[in-house]
Amino acid sequence: MSNEKNKNRLWIYLHHRNGGPGYHWSLVLTSKSIDHTTDHADTLIDNIYRFHATNSLQTEGNDIFISPGMALPWRFEEEATNITRLTNVVGRVLVAKLPASTSALLAEQATYIRDVIRPGGSGGVAVVQNDPSWNCVSWAQDAMRALRVAGGEFSSIPDIVRGGGLEDEIQGFGDRSLALFLKKGVQDISSLPVLDLRFK
Repeated sequence: MSNEKNKNRLWIYLHHRNGGPGYHWSLVLTSKSIDHTTDHADTLIDNIYRFHATNSLQTEGNDIFISPGMALPWRFEEEATNITRLTNVVGRVLVAKLPASTSALLAEQATYIRDVIRPGGSGGVAVVQNDPSWNCVSWAQDAMRALRVAGGEFSSIPDIVRGGGLEDEIQGFGDRSLALFLKKGVQDISSLPVLDLRFK
């Protein structure tokens, strides 16, 4: 059995909105022993997996044409990337620890998570359009609920609901983390504040 300290981690990453209200939520799978250095060579290595719903304007691939007053469509995104490329993260919320042994196991866990939470996946997590009350936070909460229902190591994921106490706790944590981010800046991901919400 994996040592508790060396297990892989599933997080909610809180991304600041460049002065906008609230935070963008993404689910991020990492190893405990992830390399936090900022050497340029390390940025070529994909060492984390990120999942989120976004309505940001795509800058690559097909153009999106938006009429005045029209909202950008939401879409599910998943990516293997390098942790040093996420420069707008202000805090991390720990929601699950998973067995760890090799990078291949981390990739297998990422595949399992994707198969549960992608549109049309086994967890039934939808990407909703034309609903002003639905956003990336709604999606992340639905995705975590689907993973918790899947059981196993994911059973530690808290039940976070819109307008509930845990969402308020995360918002307050994000505000404190953002204040620290603006005051001191962040040199690497290991210096980011952490909130552990497992089993809440």
